[in-house]
Amino acid sequence: LFVEKTSLMNTGRPPFMMESQNSEKPVSYDAGFLLAVTDRRKARPSPITIYLAAPARSHYTQPPFNVVTAVPLIRLPIMKKAVLLGLIIPLFSGYSTLATAQTSSTSMVPDSGAYFGLGFGVNSTQFKDQKLEATGTSNVTNTATGTLVSSGTAGGPPVGIGMGTINGISPAVQAGYFEKLQGTDYLWGVKFSYSYQGGSTATEDFIRIPQYGSFSNGTPFTGNAIARSYQKTVNHQFSLIPYFGRAFDRGTIYVGVGPTLSQVNTQINDLIGFADINGNRTDISGSAQSFSASQWVWGAAVMLGGTYYLDKSWFLDFSYTYSVTQDKTANYYSTYNNPASPNTYSGSLIGSSTGTATTQSASLSLNRVF
Repeated sequence: LFVEKTSLMNTGRPPFMMESQNSEKPVSYDAGFLLAVTDRRKARPSPITIYLAAPARSHYTQPPFNVVTAVPLIRLPIMKKAVLLGLIIPLFSGYSTLATAQTSSTSMVPDSGAYFGLGFGVNSTQFKDQKLEATGTSNVTNTATGTLVSSGTAGGPPVGIGMGTINGISPAVQAGYFEKLQGTDYLWGVKFSYSYQGGSTATEDFIRIPQYGSFSNGTPFTGNAIARSYQKTVNHQFSLIPYFGRAFDRGTIYVGVGPTLSQVNTQINDLIGFADINGNRTDISGSAQSFSASQWVWGAAVMLGGTYYLDKSWFLDFSYTYSVTQDKTANYYSTYNNPASPNTYSGSLIGSSTGTATTQSASLSLNRVF
């Protein structure tokens, strides 16, 4: 008996499936080289079975192996005086140089993990469908005697306010969790984000609100409530976005939809109520007054993003978010007293504002996986 080495080239067949004794996963090999033991004493041809002797490619990424069991590939007739009797299978102790060299690369994206990150966002916010309504009540008394002369009310429909787009840069914090679906490169996750956007305020100057009213005796009059400016700001925004995506060798892509919670501030600066009485324009409310409202409003956001892993513990997260807040009404109330001659005007200023905020944000953060 003697041992000879022979080459087995491409057979056009799929790779072998083999199992190591210390692995729960199947191992896939392409055809490699054969170690054949032949018997020169046999004269007649006989069918033989060709076996795999060494791997050329392994999908099992963590050698070493102990002993592997060969799987038959094909049966061929052998020429005279040669019969294949067996096959020598290498015993792997430690890392096999050949198997390690041929091991396919693995993804840096963990199968699952919680993460925390810091970064910044570039924001573009537009306040849409802004409307402002104002109503005034008044009592007119004689300044010298204190006698009530008349009373009245004036108001009008809400006035639409067109506001431009504001841009800004905001710090951001995020935390989340992701997990790959078993046996696939697809993943699901959830991301909690916070950004401070209070550095940018949208302002619209000189707001005029027409009013129509009448006195207690039925005499009609017109007027205007005039404000120096109307301002809107999104101060804080939180979002909780469930997402679905796919993992690659060094990163992921994902898309998600979820709720937002935003703190929106409204400021009405230096408002005065005027009335046209008997052809004369009269300051009814006296000194200018300012009004403000701060509200937490719900909304919704769509997020599209991707990650790039620097190593198995650190990654960069790029995301684009489009969010819209709900349309919520803010109410205002104040009293006034305007002594003049010959009459004194006193009463109340009542108003409300409505509108939404739409924010587009591009964010970059550095994150650590735990």
